[in-house]
Amino acid sequence: MIGFWLAAVLTFLEVMLEYRNRGLATFFEDSQASLQVERINVDDNFYRLAQTIQIVPKRHDYVYHQQLVYTLVRPIPRALWPGKPVTGGFDLAQFLGTTWLTLSSSVVAEWYISGGLFVVFLGGVLYGLYARTLGWLWKVTHSGVGRLLYGVSVMALFAGVRSMIDLVLMSYILLAWLVVWLVLARRNTQHSIRAQHAKSVYE
Repeated sequence: MIGFWLAAVLTFLEVMLEYRNRGLATFFEDSQASLQVERINVDDNFYRLAQTIQIVPKRHDYVYHQQLVYTLVRPIPRALWPGKPVTGGFDLAQFLGTTWLTLSSSVVAEWYISGGLFVVFLGGVLYGLYARTLGWLWKVTHSGVGRLLYGVSVMALFAGVRSMIDLVLMSYILLAWLVVWLVLARRNTQHSIRAQHAKSVYE
């Protein structure tokens, strides 16, 4: 049984990598579509993580705050900040001389290049606190909007294992909801103040 599910997972990963740029519909629409089974292609995140650990800090210094700043300012439009950072300070693909692609090495590598194992520990703590907050949110939320925000947050956290940038990008809907909530809260406050003022005038 375990072997069956292992084969199913590997097959699914192969299909995902094979058709992620063309779309899964191509597999059903193209009568010539086939799946190469000579070898299994998988993302080499662990290998890239090992490369990163070998390179930093021996051949490249820690980037410290650069990766964090680059991640946090990502939602700011370049029209508002033309000179905002465009890199986190270390690009593994560029360092290895393969500028025609990107190499993913997981969020652990991003923490590591920011200051070593201690920063990796701090990053794990922060992700853990985020996950614990989501658990609390699920318990206290009973509305449809709250459950939607919980689902989006879990999806963002799951994507954030790949990269901090992915965590930010997947959290855009949360930022949009926060803006809407602040606008509505301000409007309600203004209405309340006006109502109290009108009541005091009549009294």
